[in-house]
Amino acid sequence: MANNANQCQTYLRPVLKGYGVESNVLYLVQPSCRMWSCKPCAIRNQQFWSMKISEGIEWYKSNDVGNWRFITITSHKKNKTFSQTVYVWPKAWKKLANRMRYKYQGIRYVLLPEQHKDGRLHVHALASGGITHKWLKKACTKSGLGWRCESKYLGDSLAAIGYVTKYLAKSLQVIEWPPKFRRIRTTTKWPPLESRADFEDLNVEWSYLATYPNDGLEYLAQGLKKKHRIDVVIL
Repeated sequence: MANNANQCQTYLRPVLKGYGVESNVLYLVQPSCRMWSCKPCAIRNQQFWSMKISEGIEWYKSNDVGNWRFITITSHKKNKTFSQTVYVWPKAWKKLANRMRYKYQGIRYVLLPEQHKDGRLHVHALASGGITHKWLKKACTKSGLGWRCESKYLGDSLAAIGYVTKYLAKSLQVIEWPPKFRRIRTTTKWPPLESRADFEDLNVEWSYLATYPNDGLEYLAQGLKKKHRIDVVIL
């Protein structure tokens, strides 16, 4: 049975079952792996983060954390390759982040790394506090990063959605990021995305059933329906 192109492509995934007492229906759901290396999950991750960042910025604005800016941080010109720029980034960013927190106290930000067309690492960000272009240029240079930086005013949250979607899409085009290299980073305690649970109205208690191939869920459902003589619904 062919797997739906929109379904998680990780072959073996856990299957959860839940019995609806009122409906007398057995529900099955196979959670996605949520890995960026899985194309359908990567697309969902992109959508999730676009909404989470947009809602988070709106929440911060309503709580007096404002003056958000589009930020672009480049790698130092002496680092010519992607591997060189990635190697330097952690220490250089730590220095820059400390400078940011000292100068713009209470700053909130989200980082989006990008492999630029020249192969080098650039980082885009949305940051509060009104970071100026002049300050950013000097701080990046002192931190071991490039002096070609940008800081532009961010309008509303819709602009943030387009911004995040654009650079996450570019991130997905990179064949292989270094191990444990995060594609998106935020300051701590970023507001959670408002709950959009799909199953709240089912009144079902979920439990683990089995680990099963993702292209055989319908076969599993048919077997359970025949064995227990009950309707089985795949969510």
